[in-house]
Amino acid sequence: MNQSGRTKTREQCVAYITKEEIAALPEDPEEAFIELEAIVRQRFQEALDNLSEQDSELPLYHRYMSAVLPAAQHYLIAGAGTWERPANLDQYSQLMTDIDYCVTEIKLKIVARVKRHSVALDGATKSKLRRLLDEVRQTVDKLDDPIKKDRLYSRINALQEEIERERTKFEALGDLFIVACQYVAEGAKELEPAVRLVERIGAAIGVAKQAEDARPRLPPPPKRIAQQRHPEQDAARRKPNRTSISFDKKTDDEIPF
Repeated sequence: MNQSGRTKTREQCVAYITKEEIAALPEDPEEAFIELEAIVRQRFQEALDNLSEQDSELPLYHRYMSAVLPAAQHYLIAGAGTWERPANLDQYSQLMTDIDYCVTEIKLKIVARVKRHSVALDGATKSKLRRLLDEVRQTVDKLDDPIKKDRLYSRINALQEEIERERTKFEALGDLFIVACQYVAEGAKELEPAVRLVERIGAAIGVAKQAEDARPRLPPPPKRIAQQRHPEQDAARRKPNRTSISFDKKTDDEIPF
């Protein structure tokens, strides 16, 4: 084998995801699978785009499946129990279509979950919450314990970041409230004003969420009548195409994929 052939073999055997990237995946199993699949799909597509015409695509598909199939089993992804390693390009293409369908279903579920536990704040509400958070910081400044101050500051900053997003998730508010209440219970009475301020922040967010949920929603689009296809068309759809395989990147910091 010439030097070019040895280089190509090494490139095809490069792992599509590193152990560091796996360690950094979200804790939620479905979110972790979505992110892992996106990383692996991108590496697969890059390798496929750089593959010469005389080289086989099978090692690249095999590498993709070697990462995605065990991950789907590990994260108990619905439907993954029926996925089996393909034997040829047609089966690889069909399985990747099934994975795309599964990924889309999970993304829709995550989006719905995020919307249930978040709210879009208007400018006036954001300005009010910024002022309240500044008052919380001023109260925390009076603490003598640097460890408690740092822990509270980190949660204040996390809530500040959420407020600046398009949609504010409730989790950061809960984290700040719990820690502040914990320190008050331990004797840090100087934090009692901070707890009351956080309660006011929660009330403002609750009012915004109530108003958002009360808005009328658009009806779902009418169902389209499925068009009949000929067997020749189905065969053409299943034919693998190097340039037609797509992958998604995380583009919205409100949606964890």
